[in-house]
Amino acid sequence: MGERSPETPWRQGHVLSAASAKELELVHAAAGDDPIALVISHDCDLVAPAATEPDCEIIPGRHVETPDGNLTNAKNPRKLHLTFSAGSVPVVAEFTSTDKAKISKDILFRHAPSENVRLSRAEFAILQSWLSSRYRRPSFADSFVSRFTHQKLHREFLKIINQTKTHLLAVLFDVDNGEEIERQDAEDTYSLSIHLVFNNSEDPGAAEIAAKQAATDISALFRKVCFSKQKWQNIELRECEAISEGTMSLYESRLYKQWQFDYLSLREEPQGQTLEGPAAAER
Repeated sequence: MGERSPETPWRQGHVLSAASAKELELVHAAAGDDPIALVISHDCDLVAPAATEPDCEIIPGRHVETPDGNLTNAKNPRKLHLTFSAGSVPVVAEFTSTDKAKISKDILFRHAPSENVRLSRAEFAILQSWLSSRYRRPSFADSFVSRFTHQKLHREFLKIINQTKTHLLAVLFDVDNGEEIERQDAEDTYSLSIHLVFNNSEDPGAAEIAAKQAATDISALFRKVCFSKQKWQNIELRECEAISEGTMSLYESRLYKQWQFDYLSLREEPQGQTLEGPAAAER
């Protein structure tokens, strides 16, 4: 059929027009009168014959005024704030992985993708990274996660990262030199090093300033919450530094694990082990 030929205009990352999204009932509950729906099926699946791939996967989303730094650049595998800057109408939209929907390609191909809202090459790479991150997330020891997602660290860390908007590409952790250890009490501290990897492609100068400020604020936060009476409790922050994506080595990228922000955003109260000592008193 002509609709499923390789010449179809639909590709991964394309957006339905608002009219098409409404007609096909691919509208996020909070989208209002200006819905946005994103095609996430791979290009090969879009042009495959109906017997092989009859459907297309789409995520309905909603427009947001300002990107949340915790949700940009695929930091959170469940929710994404994605900028579309390559079209004539730049927008920021929010997508949630569990909102995926399927629609017959026969039906989709009766519509044309939006020409006004498009992803740049870098933004498309972010989308692909986000789609894959749900299934290849690094894991950390439960007791470390419990300590780090303690309410005080949770709340303040989120605020600091949120202020970086789209400037940070990743927040990388090295916990105990890569060993996954379940530590038992507050005095049995985790050793933590953090790299804040900033974006070189948009505004490198502003990104570096934002990342360095975040590093300073995070260092102060850890000393406030986890350092008392001249010693660390629960987590010892060895270093927190800003690093450009252009200068980070392949070795460093393999050594560190990316902290996924669903640990923070989905845990209002941490499960399992609780904090002890001065940090617990600040709850």
